[in-house]
Amino acid sequence: DMSENSRGALLKQAFLFHTMRAIDDGLSDCPKESNADRELNYIKKRIRELRNDLSKEDGEETDVEDQISEEIFEVGLATRTTTSNALKYLSCFGLSCSVRSGFGKEFEEMVALHYMRLKQVEGFETKRVTLKHAWPPKRNKGSLWEQILNLPDKLNEQFETETGDLQRDPAIDKSCLVFSQGTATAQGGDVLALVMEGKKGRIDTIQCKNISKKTYAPADVREKWWPRLGVFVRKEIDFNLYPQRGKNKTWSEESPEMANAHYSLVGLEKLAELCKERCSLDEVTIGHRIIATSLAMNKITSNFPIPEDADLRVWFREMLEPTISVLVPSDAIELEEEG
Repeated sequence: DMSENSRGALLKQAFLFHTMRAIDDGLSDCPKESNADRELNYIKKRIRELRNDLSKEDGEETDVEDQISEEIFEVGLATRTTTSNALKYLSCFGLSCSVRSGFGKEFEEMVALHYMRLKQVEGFETKRVTLKHAWPPKRNKGSLWEQILNLPDKLNEQFETETGDLQRDPAIDKSCLVFSQGTATAQGGDVLALVMEGKKGRIDTIQCKNISKKTYAPADVREKWWPRLGVFVRKEIDFNLYPQRGKNKTWSEESPEMANAHYSLVGLEKLAELCKERCSLDEVTIGHRIIATSLAMNKITSNFPIPEDADLRVWFREMLEPTISVLVPSDAIELEEEG
């Protein structure tokens, strides 16, 4: 009989095994040295490191790629060919997807749960927190520059009414709060997370895009998707993680994409500042900014606009396994186009 810790470690290994298998399948269809090929290999390297860390925690001294996979097969958490969704669910720690009325976006909820599972694999205690408002709120039709200037004060007031669940348990060294947006009109990422380890924290944010490959356009990624995460893309290849703060009112009209990116960035920076105060942390930085898409890897998506920066990541469909197979109906993926 396995101990509780051993069972938990094996479930985590099974979760990573399914992700790794999907990535390997994606790499077989992905042109070498393409943007997507580099991204998949980066994630694959990270997963291998996590599997090795788990192996050490469980006292294993064997080759992770061989021995751990054999154990997963032996206990029935995976098969050597195609694993059923029912078996994949066993490695998902029992988390389920609850779609809130008015949102109707299974994909966003699934991405949030997948992120939580990854943090659990990394040893974090996780918790969902529902915000009462959009963060940051959607801009109106007035002066964008004035809205940027007024946003910090507006967010200060908004934060005072947010749920009291936004707090840190000092007895837990590694914890993660995953936020649900208060409304469907947020100007920033669809999923926000406060990752805390010791007295330090970071804010991760994810923009979710469930679209068809027939409607995929690289220009939309550069001009609409990345700016939602506070990233400005100049001349297709120059990614600016911290868009320059303009000082004149014509700045927004001259560079609307930069203004949109800056507006979202101000929201992230303010959330980091307020979480630092509420959770009594020494510092909270802006961490990973991620685009999660239902698009699978193929020649069409191989040159997806991905910057060479460790804090800017793209999760393709393969990277969302096994959660995406377990929780999202097949007819809800790559059929629904979102703006």
